[in-house]
Amino acid sequence: MYNIDELVDYIRSFDYWRKTLREIASNHYNLKDPEHDVEVRKSMTPNEIVSCKYIKDSWKLVYGIYKNRRLFVEYDDYQIDEPQSHLTRSLLHVNKTYLVKYRKTVQLSADIYNLSCGLIIQNALGLGSMNFKVIRTDTNQELLSFFPATNINDLVPHGKFVLLDLGDFTLRMTDEEKRTLTENKQLEVDIVMEETGLYLKSGFVVCFIDVNAYPSSSKGIDPYTNKVVVTEKRPWMAWSIDNQEPIPEVVVNRLLKRLYKSINGLVSMKPQESPFQRIGSFAELNGRQPIQQTKTERRRRNSEFEPIIDVDTYNRDFYSNVNENGEPITRTFRYLTQYDRRLQETRVAVGEEHVAVNEPLKWKLSTILEV
Repeated sequence: MYNIDELVDYIRSFDYWRKTLREIASNHYNLKDPEHDVEVRKSMTPNEIVSCKYIKDSWKLVYGIYKNRRLFVEYDDYQIDEPQSHLTRSLLHVNKTYLVKYRKTVQLSADIYNLSCGLIIQNALGLGSMNFKVIRTDTNQELLSFFPATNINDLVPHGKFVLLDLGDFTLRMTDEEKRTLTENKQLEVDIVMEETGLYLKSGFVVCFIDVNAYPSSSKGIDPYTNKVVVTEKRPWMAWSIDNQEPIPEVVVNRLLKRLYKSINGLVSMKPQESPFQRIGSFAELNGRQPIQQTKTERRRRNSEFEPIIDVDTYNRDFYSNVNENGEPITRTFRYLTQYDRRLQETRVAVGEEHVAVNEPLKWKLSTILEV
């Protein structure tokens, strides 16, 4: 298990909330601290590596982390053609550009997933012409294609963090794959965001893309097809945070970003080259070839400007249910129909009004807890 350090850090940072329950399991199994020495881990079996605190006593969190994905934007993932657009602390600012492409290859197990995108909108010029797609890497089969509403500017607030629902897709194994895939039963898919047509794109920020499997409580067997289907879909088209400024510190969880970066880089056990070539660099304009950097060099460069993370307090602050003024953080849903509004209000409205003081905002944790 190559990313055990990042996994342990993220789970340990929840001890402010779940330490008592976690220690009940830990004491029952008499678990030891994780082994952080890479050389020592080489001589251990996989079962010995994971039989430690923060993993064997936290299987639901571990399962949710690996089952789902939160895709943060990295330099290798996107292509853009104007200097006004830029990537800052994993937030992709799109301003006055015609070319916008994003592609990320991930491995997922066969299941039914929901795709959503975290955005900050100023004026969202051209956002309605952006196509979000999910494509099977091996067969090039399109599993999902979504365009935001053309009147997205009128549907969601400006200057707030918005989570936009992009739809569902089903990933199935073929009969041949069921017979031949014995160890790694995950399938590769490409998560794609690209422009369609020559429309100017400007005035929005891409924060992350979530790939969340539907929990078992929301699925059932269709009696007519005998296939697993979603029985409780999301009735909302988007939600926004009302009273918290969408700065990087409250939008991008650095522990989770570091963990998923290690998973994406190591789950296939091979380096993934960038699918895009940088456009309009200073070196190219002057006839010089840009210096190629290894992933390790890029990772070191990108982390130099980040403050040190206090693992013991980071998630407590990030998932806090109050804002900087001490007010409870609230969100507002957007719906396509009044029926959808009534359906959502009967599901969660009452539950969100009663949150314990020391409890994290669980809707910020949907990628991890909805399993």
